[in-house]
Amino acid sequence: MLICRVPSVVLLACALGVCCAPVEADVISIADTSVSLSSTSIAFFSLSGPGSVTLGAASTGAFAGLGGSPATLQSINAGSGPISNFLSIPTLPNAHFTLTSVGPGTANTNCAAVAFFASCSPFAGSPFVLTRTIASTVLSFSALGTVADNSGATSPFTAVFSTEISGQTPAAVQTLLASGTLQAPF
Repeated sequence: MLICRVPSVVLLACALGVCCAPVEADVISIADTSVSLSSTSIAFFSLSGPGSVTLGAASTGAFAGLGGSPATLQSINAGSGPISNFLSIPTLPNAHFTLTSVGPGTANTNCAAVAFFASCSPFAGSPFVLTRTIASTVLSFSALGTVADNSGATSPFTAVFSTEISGQTPAAVQTLLASGTLQAPF
């Protein structure tokens, strides 16, 4: 298995050399990016605009030297089906990432009763997992898809996105998501 990792944001694992070279030394760091979350959508943005992200200087392995390169993450809407070019990295034009699913979250939706380092989801069927820490809530979600190269060879990938929401309990984040949109840097 090949691993492409974005610290505290995305963990991409794939079996082809399309997106990365072997082993866990391949890290994609994404810099200066935020996420907007609601019960029906996930949108990525930066100062460069919607969907725009920049690869960070901490990228290593097959991604070393790509720091400062632009990339794009497509928004995710509930029930939208597969998303072609979910992740696009112009400096790696042969890697085509298609998102096929998001989630699942956890079965527990009682966020008011979550113990430290335990998790809940804000509502049934939500892809979001809220994990209580001492002084914050970590909101995460997973995504699955395929990555293909120009020859048509494909391999599965897994992505895990997360952000820390300081000073908020899982119950408070649950309420925020139920009442509208939550924006957070990651």
